[in-house]
Amino acid sequence: MTPSHSLSEYRNVMIDRLSAVVVTYNSAATIDRCLKSLEMAGVSEVLVIDNNSTDCTSSIVGLYTSRLDEFGFFEARTNLGFGRAVNRGVAMLRNETNNILLVNPDCFVDPTQVVQGAALVPIHAEILGFTQVNEELATVPVLGPLPTLIVFSGIAIRVIFGRHTSTRIESHLERFLDLRPKQELVAEASELHVVSKRHFVTASLMIINRSAFRTLRGFDEAYFMYCEDADLVERAHRRGLRVRLLNSDSKSIHLVGGSGGGQLYDSPAILASFSIYLRRHRPCSWLASSAIALSLAVGAQFSRSLATRKAGREAIRYLVTRQP
Repeated sequence: MTPSHSLSEYRNVMIDRLSAVVVTYNSAATIDRCLKSLEMAGVSEVLVIDNNSTDCTSSIVGLYTSRLDEFGFFEARTNLGFGRAVNRGVAMLRNETNNILLVNPDCFVDPTQVVQGAALVPIHAEILGFTQVNEELATVPVLGPLPTLIVFSGIAIRVIFGRHTSTRIESHLERFLDLRPKQELVAEASELHVVSKRHFVTASLMIINRSAFRTLRGFDEAYFMYCEDADLVERAHRRGLRVRLLNSDSKSIHLVGGSGGGQLYDSPAILASFSIYLRRHRPCSWLASSAIALSLAVGAQFSRSLATRKAGREAIRYLVTRQP
């Protein structure tokens, strides 16, 4: 199957096999465009879980209750976090579709790409990620190394001392440790890439087979934000489930940080999630990584930069409590 096929040719596949779950938090700037893209794709069911937004997200989402036949909306009284909200959303789906589409509220799906993915999943994958671009059509990273001691150390340097300090270090580490994703293709599906057991695809736009989701018991709710998708894929790898990436000509648009008040990957909160992940999956590395990160955070208190000292204090809090 290639993007040259017409969208209508695969429309029935989408309707029969796909329900979408979208988790929102202060997503007023992007959620309307996100839901319109799902409407155009012909997704059979859409369910939105709002994590107690304080902007007008709920008002915008509410307009779709009459526009879409199979549309659900649940407003949580508190911020559940991403993984817990997805788990609740999947449990609330009314249609017993074979596959679940997870979509970030700042992601605008390309109908051809998602319909194509829905048709490929039953044959080639239990978890399928999608290549994405931003508004300028620059590639958005969707495939990365599973967290390790070295990766965690690089993130800690970035969070505490700033992105520019860590970029060159991370580049050298990627080359030395061979962390960059491989481009191994799946036989009989020229646009599918095998995701190795050392890598994961992000849940910003992901199709997961419903049976596989149940087998994995959904997302681990210990994670509030960050690393929950890496944890899910790690457990999928261990169970022998097929994790793939669809790199088609048609690509969905993802405005990274466009929702949730513009939160980005550099937040100190990520350290709490990395700590949980390493404790779960790399216990031998967990103590060493915590010691390294705490040392960096304490050392940051001697910096002349107020921002660095503040980031160091926040990092210490997150590492000690492992709470966002």
